[in-house]
Amino acid sequence: MQNNKIHLDIFPPEEYTPIDIHDPLKFYFMPGFKELYRKRMEMCLGECSGGEKILEVGFGSGLTFSNLHCLYQEIYGVEKNNPLSIADITAYFNNRSIPVFLTSGDMLYMPYVNNEFDTVLIISVLEHLKPSQQAQAFAEIHRVLRPAGQLVYGVPFDRPLMTFLYRVLGYKIHNFPFSNQNIIRE
Repeated sequence: MQNNKIHLDIFPPEEYTPIDIHDPLKFYFMPGFKELYRKRMEMCLGECSGGEKILEVGFGSGLTFSNLHCLYQEIYGVEKNNPLSIADITAYFNNRSIPVFLTSGDMLYMPYVNNEFDTVLIISVLEHLKPSQQAQAFAEIHRVLRPAGQLVYGVPFDRPLMTFLYRVLGYKIHNFPFSNQNIIRE
């Protein structure tokens, strides 16, 4: 385990392009939530060992790209959502001298060759999969990882504090995908 102390290096919120209406981008800047959301991302980034190529599955608005640029020579990303948003996100980072290679696609059928990446990073994506899709997803991850490659992932977990904070803001937490003890036992 790496567990390097990382501070999430992010730009002002108005500079990001949300990937869709469900993008959790706002929570990374919202008091009471930002610490929780950023901590999970920082913990995952702290596990990344660096290298030539990284693939971020479900990169969203690209919040990790500034940090990843310091660790990897090439940043790739696959996102299931809107290709127009992906083009805007690509242009945004390329204009800031953070070259990224982003594409629209499905983690169950990733458009990459075998053994291409040193690291696969997946934050807040696995909980969106149906249990029947998980084996295929991990087979794809294994396929695109280089031998001795690294998988780094983070999933949200339903806790009473998180449920309370969402409720205070008028959100029903269970409308958002979260892992919970019942799902883990299945």
